[in-house]
Amino acid sequence: MAPLTRTMFKGAIPVLEKVLTFTEERHRVLANNIANIDTPYFKARDLPTGEFDHMLGRAIEDRRRGNPRLFHMGGSRDIQVLPYGRSGDTTLRPKALEQRELNILAHDENRRFVEVEMAELTKNTMRHNTAAALLRHQFSLIESAIRERPS
Repeated sequence: MAPLTRTMFKGAIPVLEKVLTFTEERHRVLANNIANIDTPYFKARDLPTGEFDHMLGRAIEDRRRGNPRLFHMGGSRDIQVLPYGRSGDTTLRPKALEQRELNILAHDENRRFVEVEMAELTKNTMRHNTAAALLRHQFSLIESAIRERPS
């Protein structure tokens, strides 16, 4: 059976929750890459952002066509989605970097530059902050509705 997230919210909250989970884990992976930038033979890792975006887009489209109260996000080889309510609802597996490798080979076979990793970390941080701001806005709308005040 496909994992489902049952929610009382029809809006963006479940989607934003997935984005925050993804960006938090990716931040940890990128920070580890930066911490080990000078470690000989260290293999940098990353999470597949394109794959995550594709899965999320497909889940949003399926939700629009089906029941808006159900949010189903399938899994892949690198992104495993568990049923809601277990120890965690998304398990992400970082994979070795290939797409950001440059054509310069250092003496320790590393092809990493701190500037490239910092740029990826900055992009990820902006994505995280945007999702968090949108989530705060969603909760403020819910709070306004509970208090019966216009937003």
